[in-house]
Amino acid sequence: MRNVLTHEYLEVDLGRVADAIPHALHGYRRFVQAVASFLESPLSAPDGSGANPLPGPTAED
Repeated sequence: MRNVLTHEYLEVDLGRVADAIPHALHGYRRFVQAVASFLESPLSAPDGSGANPLPGPTAED
């Protein structure tokens, strides 16, 4: 949808845009909640004391 609006590939169907808004807002809300959960988790501790979410060697290895 963004490419259609940004690059004017097609005539804009305002009905489709209006129908897409609730879905986009739901997805954005889920994204914000996921980011907030990550930032509040020990994984994102600024002192590095959280668990390493990535596979591979750690500082303790």
